[in-house]
Amino acid sequence: MDWWRKALTLGLSKQTQPSDVGTLGISWGDGSGTGLGGTINFVPLVDTQDHRTLHVWMGTWDKTSTPATSNWKEMCTLKQTLINEKNQSSNRVRHCRLIYCTDNMVMSDVFRRGVSKSDSLQKLFLDIKLLEIELECHLLVIHVPGTSMIREGTDGLSRGIPLTNLRQYDGHKLLPLLWRAASPSPQLLSWAQQKIDKPWNTSTQWVFQTDDSDWSWSKMLQHNVLWCVTPSFGKQAILQALNTWVETPTVCGHIFIIPRILQREFGRISKFVIFHGQHIDLPLPFVPLVPFLLFYIPPFDRQQTYNLAREKQQLDTPPPDNMPPWIKKEVDRLHRLSHTN
Repeated sequence: MDWWRKALTLGLSKQTQPSDVGTLGISWGDGSGTGLGGTINFVPLVDTQDHRTLHVWMGTWDKTSTPATSNWKEMCTLKQTLINEKNQSSNRVRHCRLIYCTDNMVMSDVFRRGVSKSDSLQKLFLDIKLLEIELECHLLVIHVPGTSMIREGTDGLSRGIPLTNLRQYDGHKLLPLLWRAASPSPQLLSWAQQKIDKPWNTSTQWVFQTDDSDWSWSKMLQHNVLWCVTPSFGKQAILQALNTWVETPTVCGHIFIIPRILQREFGRISKFVIFHGQHIDLPLPFVPLVPFLLFYIPPFDRQQTYNLAREKQQLDTPPPDNMPPWIKKEVDRLHRLSHTN
């Protein structure tokens, strides 16, 4: 009740989508065993001369925090990032969307689900949400590989290594590279089919789909589809593919190649979408910063499904008869009475 009282006082009932859609806040944070640090920058979506200054901070843990878990330290780093923004003379994050990049999978999953089984992490999560409400921003936590954190420079901040050449800092330019979708091509399709190693109807034509292509139902009906989309469109692509696939499931299938970002948003939509691991050996014209996830919806095989069901029925054994003898005797007596009447 105390948290809800504070949240409503700070303006929980007024929470809306960011009104400043022309500015994007990008923050990187890392908490290691010895220290913590981060960067935050605000990038206008329209290229203007009004670029806001990059803010860099770093610190060390006190003696009471040293034995804490890495998950707790990572969430404390995010909390400190928001506290730093709160202490700014001008609330530059107000009404903006703030993307926070972390290499901690547990932390990103906590923010996706909105709850944690750990009491300490749940308390930190609620504190961070109060700061988000107070700052009137929209916080989006995403998971990035540790190699990208090293390349951006924040990994060094948590270990006491300051950033150099700040004028040439381009950490915000890593985000489009992390989100970059695979380029659809016959070579990429052949690579995916070899990885999956499932029979596909060779007489059915293939269609390539991207973020900007035509997703019309009529364009994909009775066609196999290779989806090469960004993580932001992963969920929509899978849902659209399922809606098309159910119309002609025996003659068509779908393959999805998506960067490993926001995987929790689209990775468990349907049991018919099969996950085939993450890969880095794709035939692409660029070197990806993150592995790519491979999903597929195979053509439905009625005969195979029937055979599996038959096999399962043959393997099933009748349940053991655990009815006590006195109940059996009473049931038999009632049956005899019913026949007599």
